[in-house]
Amino acid sequence: MASVSIPPTWTVEGGAVASDVGDVEWIWVRNSLQHEMALLAIGNGGDRGGACDDWDGDGTAFVPARIHLVEEVDVTGESLDDGPPAYLYAATVQPAEGDFSFHVGYSTERPEGDRMPCLTYDDVAVPEGYPWVTLGTPSASMGGGLWQVDSFDAGAAYAETEEYAALVDVLRSLRLEAAR
Repeated sequence: MASVSIPPTWTVEGGAVASDVGDVEWIWVRNSLQHEMALLAIGNGGDRGGACDDWDGDGTAFVPARIHLVEEVDVTGESLDDGPPAYLYAATVQPAEGDFSFHVGYSTERPEGDRMPCLTYDDVAVPEGYPWVTLGTPSASMGGGLWQVDSFDAGAAYAETEEYAALVDVLRSLRLEAAR
């Protein structure tokens, strides 16, 4: 079971779909203009593919970013001492020359200074017995064109808005319960 709290003027829409990694439940969180602000998906573990290029030739799969927020979080009330930490993050990333995107989500990898992992699925690290969960802003390939920005400065400006603060509060409110 997963829950999030949303502002009173925001809405959610949910459903389920069978996929090659099993049944996936999803919930779209939309703002008052019906823009898709975040996607919560449950049960979408497994090999989801993707590839990372060595963006700057330093031998790592990180891309340039301006980090707006990094918080280590626990969404279960249980200790994650035996597992990977979970991070709530917000960043403007540059996955290719002249291409900038704004992201808010969860990651099991911590940003490094001014760089983010080049591929993240917004996975929430959870103890054994909890469902595999992702929560974050949708990518452009999932209709998330709202999250394309013109520059690092444009992303930083968005990170100063009330809408951004509300979005971060939604992601901070995530709570999970173990499967019964």
